[in-house]
Amino acid sequence: MNVGYSPQTRADSTAIAKSFAWQARVEFPEITPVFTVDGVVGQDLRMDTGSGSLTAANIDVKTLKADVGSGGIRLSRIKASRVNLDAGSGGIDVDLLSVVDELTVDTGSGGATIRLPAAQGADVDIETGSGGIQSDFPVTTSRFGQHTLRGKIGDGRARIRIEAGSGSVRLLKN
Repeated sequence: MNVGYSPQTRADSTAIAKSFAWQARVEFPEITPVFTVDGVVGQDLRMDTGSGSLTAANIDVKTLKADVGSGGIRLSRIKASRVNLDAGSGGIDVDLLSVVDELTVDTGSGGATIRLPAAQGADVDIETGSGGIQSDFPVTTSRFGQHTLRGKIGDGRARIRIEAGSGSVRLLKN
């Protein structure tokens, strides 16, 4: 596992990384850097930062959680069956290589772009406060409005919940 950060302002703190055979947890202090995590394989990966952008790639875990208070989240080449992403202020962009069982995405201010395998099936619940919704997947809708989309894609077995306070939501096929 590689963990790094590039401070955008003066930072007197350091990033702390703990890696175990079955779990990895990465905690970042209250500074405004850009954090990078690369090459984690295991059961669980949790990444938390008070402020600063978070970038991760080449992740293969069962459960992935990322929480950024102020800043965006960019994840690429991700394999995880359970994914929970929260950006208080900032956008989320994630590229998932494997079908998920559960995906929860929440952006307070900022859009969300989610790329999933074409074989993904799920019960979908998407809400935006002020942005549009785009889906590459055919959705059997149970509710559709300017800022709301609820329905089913494919077999509907997984659960996908996406909420964007301000910003658009894009659900795209890989």
